[in-house]
Amino acid sequence: MSHSRVPTIAEAGRAALGLVYAGGALVHLQFWLTNHGVYAEITPFIRFEWYESAWIEFVVPNLGVLLPLLAVFEIAVALALFSGRYARWGLSLGAAFNIAIAPLGFWWPANVALAALHLALLRFEYADSTTDVVKRRLAT
Repeated sequence: MSHSRVPTIAEAGRAALGLVYAGGALVHLQFWLTNHGVYAEITPFIRFEWYESAWIEFVVPNLGVLLPLLAVFEIAVALALFSGRYARWGLSLGAAFNIAIAPLGFWWPANVALAALHLALLRFEYADSTTDVVKRRLAT
């Protein structure tokens, strides 16, 4: 783990991931408010029978509760990523989340790649918030 200055690419990756989670939270809240059924459409793409059973029996019938919880989780991950102090927690949770949802569909390679990005960014310690990093880099 590096204790020196975090490379710009790592800071950019951390900020981009934070924006992805914040955007994901907004999308999930929008679907919660307008169309829970869109999540049932994922079912044919689920890779494992046990995962499909859990999806059909637990997730889909409880979307009214689970979608807001997912949005809260995603906001928490985004805020952790944007912070300096908790960024590594956000990276760890994000990696675990992407691995957990990978079996949901044919887009699993993207989830695995995102998890790998999270893990790669864990090499660094983030002492400053994303806002502080941007301010400092704009001042130079």
